[in-house]
Amino acid sequence: MSGYTRNAVYNYVYDKVIEAFPNAYVSGMYEPVVPNFPAVFIREIGNFSNQENVTFSGSQGVWTSTFEVQIQSNKTDTPMSEVYGIFEVVKEAFSSLFYIHINTNNIGTYDNENYRIVASFRKVIGKADEMPSNN
Repeated sequence: MSGYTRNAVYNYVYDKVIEAFPNAYVSGMYEPVVPNFPAVFIREIGNFSNQENVTFSGSQGVWTSTFEVQIQSNKTDTPMSEVYGIFEVVKEAFSSLFYIHINTNNIGTYDNENYRIVASFRKVIGKADEMPSNN
């Protein structure tokens, strides 16, 4: 069984965000009304096997894991800097778990108050894969 469980990945990224931004609100599900800012939502949006992931023996021994991360800030003077600062921490955390950064959507300012970006990270995981021990 792989060590790359949804909870293990979430907990690792959560710890890295809180270490760098102790006042951040981090959740595993998106909440339209955010309790406090900055807010980071980390959720697995895909965990599946498909025909591309079939082994030579025909078994589905690997799967694709995809996480989406939304980061929001409502700082009055530098919300963009705060969002991108957190994004760099998130990107480094997923990179150290060998996830590939597949896209970022800059949502920008909405509601005339909050700045937000959405990023996705993907990894193909085998049954024998374990989380890196240096985490």
